Amino acid sequence: MWDRTKNKEEYIVINMVSGFNEMHKIPTSNYFIELINKIHIETDYTVKSYCFDNEREYLENIHNAINCKDKLHIINNPNLSTIKGLISGASGGICGTTGQGHIMALSDIPIIVLSGVTEALESGPYSKNINILKHNLECSPCYQESFRFGCGKVHCMNGINQDLIITDLRLIKTNNFPSFDWKQSKKKPVIISKILKIHATN
Repeated sequence: MWDRTKNKEEYIVINMVSGFNEMHKIPTSNYFIELINKIHIETDYTVKSYCFDNEREYLENIHNAINCKDKLHIINNPNLSTIKGLISGASGGICGTTGQGHIMALSDIPIIVLSGVTEALESGPYSKNINILKHNLECSPCYQESFRFGCGKVHCMNGINQDLIITDLRLIKTNNFPSFDWKQSKKKPVIISKILKIHATN
């Protein structure tokens, strides 16, 4: 596990990109624009995100569209040490059921998981400090090997109530974020997050 670090600045890390092969597992850019504007109005948090060169334009378009541009900080091409420092110093994280979500789970920060195309209870991220939010469409989750990219419309992701995210952020602020009991879940998560945690301690 990565040790948490304390910073004077309170910020949230949001997974807004995850390689173009997994972009169908997170909401669209318009959803994130609306969410960041809401976070700015209703909380004291700054938002941080990281990306690599092939994702930079996508994040910059989000940055250019939000109302308060100094509330979103984008780190481009970070190395592992930078990613570790960024996540370990965050008050919490927001992610999909993606690789970046598994990376967030390496630290004990509270994680708000947006689940729709895939089932977070099966694919993780695997952490006791998560709250899984869904829109609960009948067709969700649709991810499977024979239907890898789902319907491509991500209504199940864009329909997730952003007020629930704000509520979770307030719970993080007051140290009342819920702890998830995986033992009570009938679903068994895949092993990837556990493997990442083993490697992180070596």
